[in-house]
Amino acid sequence: MVIQRGLPETRFAVFITPLHGGQLHVGIAWRDDDGAVWAVHQSGHSNLRVEVCSDQAWWVLPALDVDEVSLLVYRSARIARWGQEQALPFGFDLEGATAREDGRLSYEIGVNCVGFVLAVFRGACVELLDLATWEQPDPTRREEDRAAQRRMVDQLRSWAPTQASVVERQVGVLRVRPEEVAAASGMRERPVTMADITPVAGRLLEAMLSG
Repeated sequence: MVIQRGLPETRFAVFITPLHGGQLHVGIAWRDDDGAVWAVHQSGHSNLRVEVCSDQAWWVLPALDVDEVSLLVYRSARIARWGQEQALPFGFDLEGATAREDGRLSYEIGVNCVGFVLAVFRGACVELLDLATWEQPDPTRREEDRAAQRRMVDQLRSWAPTQASVVERQVGVLRVRPEEVAAASGMRERPVTMADITPVAGRLLEAMLSG
């Protein structure tokens, strides 16, 4: 896994950035034919954002072949065009969310930033994670993930109470952390298991803290 700070040098990459309260956020970026670097990420309920990349984010350079990169760049551009016209709801969908060829996302309830990144890769036939290995985390991890989901629902309730009531029923579903999906994008052996990604995600966090 290679991580850097600033604008990515590749045509496609996954970014990860810290938010307030110790939270982390992930999204995708691609370089267009004119050399401009664009980011697209699920920033909240009905808030799929498309914007020029920040040079303050951290980037994981992808372990992808040329064809995979080309398809991801193409799909990213289509998603960005769709996202400027359609609202993408917030939720905790992971396994069922997929980016379709026309750039639209299919989902059950909605996605957060991690679910969005997984959906983009899945739409390009790249399955980053073996999600079945996240089904039985240790009790401490499970409670930490449930607490994080509850916090997200509480935040959502302040501006989208109807959606919050729907998403609240998802609390307790398996949760992939932002650093895990970001780190997985830089690994060649896919899909990545939870056991394999845990130490790599830890090194990613250490690099961010030390940088």
